[in-house]
Formats: sequence, structure tokens, C-alpha cells
Amino acid sequence: MNITRETIKDTLRTIMAEETEYQTFFKKALEKAGKSIPSMSDEEKKEFFNKIDAAWNAKGEKKNEGNAFGAAVTAAKEKGEDEFEVGGKTYKVEESHDCGCGCGGVTEGGCQTDVNEEFKSKDSTFEKVYGIFDKRDYFNAKGLAKVQIGNFERALKKNDKGAQQILDKFKGDMDKAKDYIIQVITDRKKEDAFNQYKAFKAAVDSIQKGKPIYGAVDLVKSRIHNNSQKYTMALYSALRNQKFNKWKDIHADVDSLIGESVNEGRAFVQAARKAKDEGKTEFEFNGKKYPVTLKESYKGNARDFKYDFEMALDNMGISNKAIKKISKKGKGYEVRLSSYMSDKSAWEKIGKTIGADLIDFKKGNINIGIYESVVNERRLGKVAMLKDVEAGRTSRVEGVKISKDLAFEMRMFLQRPMLSRSRTGIAIDNSQMKEAIPMLAKVGIHKRLSSGVKKEFAELLKKYK
Repeated sequence: MNITRETIKDTLRTIMAEETEYQTFFKKALEKAGKSIPSMSDEEKKEFFNKIDAAWNAKGEKKNEGNAFGAAVTAAKEKGEDEFEVGGKTYKVEESHDCGCGCGGVTEGGCQTDVNEEFKSKDSTFEKVYGIFDKRDYFNAKGLAKVQIGNFERALKKNDKGAQQILDKFKGDMDKAKDYIIQVITDRKKEDAFNQYKAFKAAVDSIQKGKPIYGAVDLVKSRIHNNSQKYTMALYSALRNQKFNKWKDIHADVDSLIGESVNEGRAFVQAARKAKDEGKTEFEFNGKKYPVTLKESYKGNARDFKYDFEMALDNMGISNKAIKKISKKGKGYEVRLSSYMSDKSAWEKIGKTIGADLIDFKKGNINIGIYESVVNERRLGKVAMLKDVEAGRTSRVEGVKISKDLAFEMRMFLQRPMLSRSRTGIAIDNSQMKEAIPMLAKVGIHKRLSSGVKKEFAELLKKYK
């Protein structure tokens, strides 16, 4: 029987996987319970751990059955038998030239897998940054390898067949076997890091282009939120081609990139609006001509919906970790929440808070709901006044002088469903603009304004506070 790189890797994975598998199993069971261990009563704890043990043991029995079947197949092949027996049943040994290395048995002249082949990506940025940090053992590959070598040595003492195969591959040379284990651990760490890097790079690239993909900003900021995250900061610096030493500087850089795209988008809309007001059918922007297809109705976007949804959850005392996914679905948005969010009335309450109708709801391990947003623009008289400023028909709203750019961003903020249907939104609409300015600050408008108009709003707030 050929012992290949994949055979050895599979054996090592088996040695390493059980603890990780149990941790994942336990975490899912805890999430399904909907409570943390400290918050459980003694009786609830007892019941929970009994269920965990029973479920894990049942899982182990099924796994052992599968292992027994596989072992029987291998034994029959080694003996050259045509049949084998498991659990009182007889099975045929199907002919196969597959050596188990992944070549599928089609490699002419035997398997060519090289056990010394190392993982290497084709991304030079990743290779350079990862290499620098790996030399410092930043990823603790040596520490993990030491643990697994200990597991390997203990497995040999127990006459474990898989561990003995590894040693046999290196003709009993223990040092070479250990070196190979270190290589496998290092490769696994590097592959995991590369997979994480690909998602990180896609997020950064989309932000740099001014069109961030869903969750891109949150991904970057969550991966870099303190100065100890040197490796990820180095990746960001390499992708941006400029040096960043502080996490706050990276957050500011992300915000500025998003701000630039907002500013460009606003300029585009302003150019389209101006052409529409002048009765034109097309307009020019950055040297290119575009048709006037501007729609005044605002239905929100995925980023706004996610922001409103998170705020609504927070107001109800529910962690945002309950959110599994939010995506565009037809005219509305599909929301996927954790298993403990199975109460439909809670979903309806969230919808009422953010100004959206829950039109579909399905319970399950992951609860799924679909919302459609409805904006009642007639309720907000301020919207019409701000539109007049944008169109150049006036420069003031109830005596308060406002630029066209600030008027545009204030209108977009006021039209967000969560605010437009709330008591605060109604209060802002019924107030004089001088009183509305500090009310808008209280609901966080300054956090949503682009850098170009923040100063103007701050001056108005200082004047009318």
C-alpha cells in the first residue's frame, strides 16, 4: 500500500481534528440553547450537559461505524479479497487504482505526489507579508507542531497504525518524520491564513474602488481594532501601498475612502438633478455623457437597512451577533438570524421600528424573514423644503441657511425608514429648523455625514444648540 503526502496529512488531521470538532459542536449547541452557561440555573446546566454528552456520543458511534467500514475495505484490499463483511452484511470490494493521494488513479507510472511539496500561493503580497511574520513564529506554528509531535509520539507508543505509517514512510527516521509534521502544520496554518487573506483583500479592493461589497467596511474594521494586530495592519498597508502604524489611522483611511465615493456619488446625483430641473435629457459628468434617469423616490440601500436593523436589535437588548446575513431580495431584504430569534412578533416589532413590513417568515435552525421597506415621504415636510434648497429655489429652510450639499445629505438621512416613521422623525418634522438641528445631532446625523459637510453642520449645531 502506497503511503503518500495526502495519507500522512489525513492521519495528522485526524489526530488534530477531534478537539476542534468538539469545540465547534459545543458552540453550536450553546447557541441553539439561547443562553450562556453562567445564565443557566443548576438544573438547566445539568440538562444541557447531559444532552451534549448524549449527542456527542451518538455522533461518535456513527463516526466509528464509518471508520469500521473503511478499515474493513482496506483490510480486504491488502489481503486481495473480493468481499468483506461489516455488521453482519457482505460487501463487494470494487476495483480501484486510486492510491489515495488525490490523483484518482490516473497517474501513469504510479503516483507522483511529492511529500516535500510545500504550500505556496500565487499572491506576491500575501507571500511577502506572511513570510516576514512566519519567520517570527507569529502564527505559533512551532508551538502547535510541538503539541502534535507529542500526540504523534504517544500514538506510536499505543501502536497506532496511522502514526506507524508516517514513521515507515521515512524508513524509521524519527527526525525526518517530525520535520514533516512541522511542515504539514506550517502548511495548514498558511493555507488558513491565505483563505482569510482572500476575503480581506476583496474587502479592501472594493473599498479602494469606491464600491465596497456587502460587509467590507465591517470586515476590515473588525479585523483591525487595536495596535496589537500587527499582521493584519501590515497586510492593509501592503494592499494600500502606504505605511500604517495605528489602527485608528486605518479606520480613518477607510472612512476617507468611503467619503470620497460618497462625495463623487453626491456630485453625480447633483449633476443629474440639475439637468432634470433644466429639462435636459442627458448630462455630462467627468467627461462622459449620461441619460437623465433620476428617480426621486428613496427606498434605502442594503447598508442603510443593515444599520437600521442593528440599531433596532440593540434597542431591544439583542446582540448584533444574532445576524447571520442580510441581503437584497427582490423589492426588499432577506434577513437570516440565529435559531433563538424564532419569535415572529419580535421580527414584526423590528420591522415596525425600522419602517419595514415583514412579508414572509420561516422558522428553522436559521430563521429567515423578508422585509419590504415603505417610506412615507408626505409625513416629512422638511424633505420638500430641503429639496427646494437642492434645486436652487431657495438657500434657507425656515430661516436657517443650508448649502445644497448639506441639504441633500440631511434629506437622505431624514428619509431613512427607521427615522421617518419614528416619534423622533415626526418631532423633527413638526419643529422649526433651529430646533431640529440639535435633535438631528442626538439621533446621530453627524456620524453619517460626509467630511465635506460635517464642518457646516457642526457650525449650525454650535449656533442653534
